[in-house]
Amino acid sequence: PTIAPTATTSPITATPTFLPPAFIPPDLPRTRYSIEVTLDYAAHSLAVSEQITYTNTAFSQLTELPLVVEARRYPGVFDLERLEWGDGSRISQFYWSDTRLNIILPQPLSEGAVLIVRLDYNLYLFDSTKKPDSQPYPLGYTPNQMNVGDWYPYIPPFIPQLGWQVHKPWYYGEHLTYDSSDFEIAIRSIGPENNVVIAASAPAQRDGEWQRYHHDVARSFAWSASPYYQVITQTVELRGYASLTAASYYFPMYAKAGKSLSDTLVQALSTYSELFGAYPRPLLSAVQAEFLDGMEYDGLFFLGSNFYNWYTEDPAQYLTMLGAHETAHQWWYGLVGSDPALE
Repeated sequence: PTIAPTATTSPITATPTFLPPAFIPPDLPRTRYSIEVTLDYAAHSLAVSEQITYTNTAFSQLTELPLVVEARRYPGVFDLERLEWGDGSRISQFYWSDTRLNIILPQPLSEGAVLIVRLDYNLYLFDSTKKPDSQPYPLGYTPNQMNVGDWYPYIPPFIPQLGWQVHKPWYYGEHLTYDSSDFEIAIRSIGPENNVVIAASAPAQRDGEWQRYHHDVARSFAWSASPYYQVITQTVELRGYASLTAASYYFPMYAKAGKSLSDTLVQALSTYSELFGAYPRPLLSAVQAEFLDGMEYDGLFFLGSNFYNWYTEDPAQYLTMLGAHETAHQWWYGLVGSDPALE
């Protein structure tokens, strides 16, 4: 469309700059994250062992490998205990720059070569109710829940001629960029509250004391835990495709709002699957969160409790609108990658 100038305006011409999407084509190998988590809900802490298997898809030799450690935004949250190569030898050459852990490679990593990095670390979450409420805190705890978003070190996308896509944290708004990756996550609970309900980006498979999750070709893996969650699940039938589950997690006094959001998920997943292509995952989780606004992850999103408080049975209200909005991010950011700091 063309906007015609009026008597008081003149046309503005500019040459747009289009950056490649943060996206690995299907024929390129993906980074794999294998992560085991021991959750102490009462202590608000996580003990994590992570293995990253990375294939150089940067179309050039690499001499350094950056890890984005978003948890370092918050003082005292991230405690690195061990950093080593896949053969068990210690990684001694690295340095920090803001939230970026830069590993100096002992020799250049050629295109297509594979390396393995292992980390052990602890996360000591903070009480997000004591932070300024002018921004969301998807990593933290409240008296009613623990939210775990952007919690693991990850390798950012590399775009030829532009380099690693890492941006400084913004006060408000998304700034992180992700490649499609594969995730194997295992979570177990210890301590006095070891029966918490976990909402996650993928369905859980019980394996003794562990809950295991497989989440492939995904931008991220997020989860949340609470002893108070209620959940409504509905099956969404997509024509010509396998059915999937829409799950709405909410606190007990918000049953009507939780059911309404569940219905919104079903409608949005069906509509967007018709418009954009079928939702490719077995699950979408929507989680009531005690922080401001909402935040999307691949297979899960958070919505702030204010939207549940303001819920009326009129569908023209925030809970419906933002539930549909966050669901749309499963296509626009999830399937079609973007750099939200620049786009």
